[in-house]
Amino acid sequence: MAWIWAVFFAFLVPEMGTLFRAARIVVFKSARRCAPKDFLVVLIFETMHMVGMAMLVFVVFPELDVIKVREFLLNLLLLLELWFIVISSIFVFFIGFIIIHK
Repeated sequence: MAWIWAVFFAFLVPEMGTLFRAARIVVFKSARRCAPKDFLVVLIFETMHMVGMAMLVFVVFPELDVIKVREFLLNLLLLLELWFIVISSIFVFFIGFIIIHK
């Protein structure tokens, strides 16, 4: 049960730091007010992000064992590598296309 509090505070500290930074910027700097629609969109997306992160940390991670975590991280690493290969090949293709058609 003690690990839940440790994870909770590790989860809470960066969020509180972000809240204090945003409050400091709003209070001590000249920041214009945003439109209510923009505020609502950001509030909804940030709330969904926080709920998803909380579910990941407190529901999904405790159910995983070491083998599943290893497989997950390996698959994530391979997907990132594939993504970088695709992006770099597209970038090289367009640079070659621009150089040829100058």
